[in-house]
Amino acid sequence: VEIYSYKEDCPVGTISGYSESILYVKFLPSGQLLIVAVDGTVSLVDGVSEVATASVGEDVSIARFSGKLLIGTESGRVYIYDEELNLLATCAGHGFPVTAVDY
Repeated sequence: VEIYSYKEDCPVGTISGYSESILYVKFLPSGQLLIVAVDGTVSLVDGVSEVATASVGEDVSIARFSGKLLIGTESGRVYIYDEELNLLATCAGHGFPVTAVDY
């Protein structure tokens, strides 16, 4: 993931270490960057330094952040994390990919 500054009109850093495509990136109100990869890797980054990581252990189909991080998976589970990447709940109910999440 390349971090680009539109103010300075140039790249200001690179975050590496992802083996799969990045599915979701969001700047949080705290100023940190939330990154979710297809393989289930979740990272919280401050500048270009990793602050916290989590892994859902399965492929992600969708991710959204609105006060809580919701991650839907290909197997049909939804994982709910807080802003510090603490797992709050896991919801399971069917075996099909999750295509939409909202909180």
